[in-house]
Amino acid sequence: MYRDIKEGIFLTEVWKDIDGYNGRYRVSNLGRIWSFAQDTVRGKIKIGNPTMKGYLSICLRNPGCPGRTIPIHRLVAKAFIPNPDNLPQVNHKDEVKTNNSVDNLEWCTNEYNARYGTKQQRAAEANRCCETTSKKVYSVDEAGHTEYYASIGEAERQTGNHHSNIVRALKGRIHTCGGRHWFYC
Repeated sequence: MYRDIKEGIFLTEVWKDIDGYNGRYRVSNLGRIWSFAQDTVRGKIKIGNPTMKGYLSICLRNPGCPGRTIPIHRLVAKAFIPNPDNLPQVNHKDEVKTNNSVDNLEWCTNEYNARYGTKQQRAAEANRCCETTSKKVYSVDEAGHTEYYASIGEAERQTGNHHSNIVRALKGRIHTCGGRHWFYC
């Protein structure tokens, strides 16, 4: 039994051998790894290491072979969630990358995973430039009408022109972008 501190309930932890490692490692439905690699009798719970993207991973080794680092959520999904459609990715339903409990995971397509929950909104916020460091730009159309923008990103959102094309016009590599001449303020 395993007690969930947040919920105050007891969950039954189920362990399964990880395929391909001859009983040296087990994974639980709660996202924990038990290693018998050094201590073949008692074993030991291994803590995952965070990757650069924030997922927990573990390095698994077979004797005489180099180690292989595998995300823990994939190990849980392979052991406990059927994948009859052979879907390529595992999604965290609550969007917490370290919550590898089986009830928080689901197999999915690349497109579904990319659009899931608030992922796009969070990515847009992370990529949005700070107002104090953004260069202000303006554009002039053929009739002489001028439009001002707080940043290249703002110009992209309002005009629909890709930011790389706006930059090319600003640097003089192309004459116009979207039928407008572009200048830094």
